[in-house]
Amino acid sequence: MSGVAAGGAPTPRRRGLIVALADLAATMVAIAQTRLALMEVDLDQALLRLVVLLSWWAAALFAFGLAVAVGVAAAVLAVASEDRVAVLVGAAFVLLLFGAAAVAVALERIRRAPRWFAATLEELGKDHAILRAAPP
Repeated sequence: MSGVAAGGAPTPRRRGLIVALADLAATMVAIAQTRLALMEVDLDQALLRLVVLLSWWAAALFAFGLAVAVGVAAAVLAVASEDRVAVLVGAAFVLLLFGAAAVAVALERIRRAPRWFAATLEELGKDHAILRAAPP
């Protein structure tokens, strides 16, 4: 008899099952702790990307608004026939438009950044695949 001793007391095999279950629980807690730590890092990166994105959007809107204001000022000054001032204001307008275009390019690069929680989702997918492939 391997499961129960003569007096009805459990054998060391039962104790092995309890130890195995405790080890399994410890492993699951360690996996959860690791995944939560990874999720925290992902969340920090996502929030930082969001702040950077909002900052770039604010800069783009400011540059575009300033470019429009300078462009209107250039048009008004060109009508007033002060050529030097109109040329300077027109040059400022062009520079501000280039700045707005540069901000738009930067925003596009930020938009193409990896998905939020990509590393966490990838690790959870690996865990899922390993658990599904494990023999019963």
